[in-house]
Amino acid sequence: MISNASPTLVYNHLVSPKAEVPAPALKECNARLTGVSAVVVYLGLDATLEELGLHEYSYFVYANMNTEEMYETFKTLDAPKVQAVLCLNNALPDCSPPGTSIVSITTLYHADAWQHLSPREYVRAKSKVAGDLIADFERATGTSLRDHIEEFEVATPQTYARYTGAYRGSIYGYEPEPWDSLIPRMMMMQEDEHLQGLKFCGGSAFRCHGYSSSLLSGPTTALRTLGDMTTREEMVG
Repeated sequence: MISNASPTLVYNHLVSPKAEVPAPALKECNARLTGVSAVVVYLGLDATLEELGLHEYSYFVYANMNTEEMYETFKTLDAPKVQAVLCLNNALPDCSPPGTSIVSITTLYHADAWQHLSPREYVRAKSKVAGDLIADFERATGTSLRDHIEEFEVATPQTYARYTGAYRGSIYGYEPEPWDSLIPRMMMMQEDEHLQGLKFCGGSAFRCHGYSSSLLSGPTTALRTLGDMTTREEMVG
């Protein structure tokens, strides 16, 4: 079995009885830091991207190049000073009706920032964050989105936790640390297989998070699984 769900989720909710989970597996999960989640603002606009002066597929907007300072902004409820914006029609022109366009704004958050909000505070907070992210993008590009919004939706860490089952809403697996980064994880791939026949791929696996890393972990895990199956067949034969 190959799982792209995190070991935290698998060991706590998908193994029955839970007593079958080895103690080292649970200790390993508890020692790791859960990676960041996200807030995404989805916008359906009543103007084309050309009319809005947006000619690129993606924009990365940073307040400055101090990455440590930018990372710290993920920990409070203020709008982080980092965002990635996708202008979908510049890649897929017919993804929305003629005369319209789709734009999404993504920023990152630690789940703790959203954890203790009441329902009323939650709605107010996500609306304010969305407004601030839109304003930051408008200032950076000189465009105007607010006057053209027809459809508006916001996803938060709670959204990802609810609809995907991701622990704490994380979209980036475990946080890479010096003791738990790419090289240590790859060196320990065999030792980290705590249940026979179960391997992990995706953002929580040995290549750490990120699109390319998550995708590349799949073929590697598949090849290792096929190797195990071949070895067992030879032993039985």
